[in-house]
Amino acid sequence: MFTQSNIVHQDATARGDRPDAAGAATSGPRRTDAADSLSAPAPAASERRPADDREERRGRRFLQTRGHILQAARVVMLETGAARLSLREVARRADFSPAALYKYFASRDEIIAELTAESFRRLQANLLEVPLALPADERLVQLGLAYMRFAEENPADLRCILAAAVTEPPAEAGPPLVMGVEMATLLDETLRRGIAAGLFRPLSQPDLTRTAFACWSLVHGMAALAGVRLGPVSDLLRSDPEGVLRDFVLSLRNGTAERPAMAEPPAPADR
Repeated sequence: MFTQSNIVHQDATARGDRPDAAGAATSGPRRTDAADSLSAPAPAASERRPADDREERRGRRFLQTRGHILQAARVVMLETGAARLSLREVARRADFSPAALYKYFASRDEIIAELTAESFRRLQANLLEVPLALPADERLVQLGLAYMRFAEENPADLRCILAAAVTEPPAEAGPPLVMGVEMATLLDETLRRGIAAGLFRPLSQPDLTRTAFACWSLVHGMAALAGVRLGPVSDLLRSDPEGVLRDFVLSLRNGTAERPAMAEPPAPADR
């Protein structure tokens, strides 16, 4: 048996209308739950929580404070050297209590290791500015001069590098050693290019490593002595880093390359 309400419901269904809770028809197609959910605005994917912003600001402040402490430590290192670096003095220069430093650095050795690593990074960046396209013999000279300019303009960094060269590195000093390897690689690659191009005489592997060491030692020694006043011995010792470097490079030349004649040294004065 069909009642009036059954007829209304069937007619509404045929037209696509939907009945209301009381059985009356309402016009228009029924909206699905999915359509209802699409109509609501979705939260932005890039929306950040306040906690994320606070954590990011905290991280930036931490790094800035570490940088401030290292800057103060660099000044102290320039004055005293690594062996006499005092955490109490670093804290005073950075306007911190000595105990507060341990929030940013675990030990004095960690500060020294970080300063040394930064010094090697600075030096590496300066050496990499020497054009790779230069002939190997000229590039070797320019690498040496770049090292010496860096040492003159960055005395605190030079002290860090000197300290790393003559003292047992702390356990935290991994990065400086890696940077030292990269610098040695620059010398090794330049020497090998010179040999391949016929500019330098052939060298065995042991000779190659000794030559790279000799080159670095020569430049490092001249950098360390650059500030020494020769005074009364200036007539016996002349500071000419570029000339010394070019003489060193000439000693590496292939035997087929003619070495220019050197002027005879003046006779010593009568005493």
